[in-house]
Amino acid sequence: MAKKLKSVNSDTTEMVTKKTIRDFVADADTIASKTTKLGGDKSALFTRAEKAGVNKQALKTIISINNMEDGTRGDFLAAFDLYRGYLGLDDYDQGNMFDASNEKKVTPEAKSKVA
Repeated sequence: MAKKLKSVNSDTTEMVTKKTIRDFVADADTIASKTTKLGGDKSALFTRAEKAGVNKQALKTIISINNMEDGTRGDFLAAFDLYRGYLGLDDYDQGNMFDASNEKKVTPEAKSKVA
């Protein structure tokens, strides 16, 4: 037997049937299997990048930044630069800021600048 559900946004009612639920579950299963495959493909991509000498974390960050909308990207980069300065990380050569050889630990005095 179908259950009537009142819509939140209107006075109409919608019938939820076994078929409706089964269809959504089937769609979710299909998406989950595609997601698993894509996750494996993405993992393989980052493995290939690392083997090519690419810093995986820097690549993930730059992909994320690249996918931002222009306004969001500008706000993020401005905040990122500000926070780097707060932590005393602004003395890096920006071209190599993700290079492990430039790694610098946050000093207690840099931490006190943030507080």
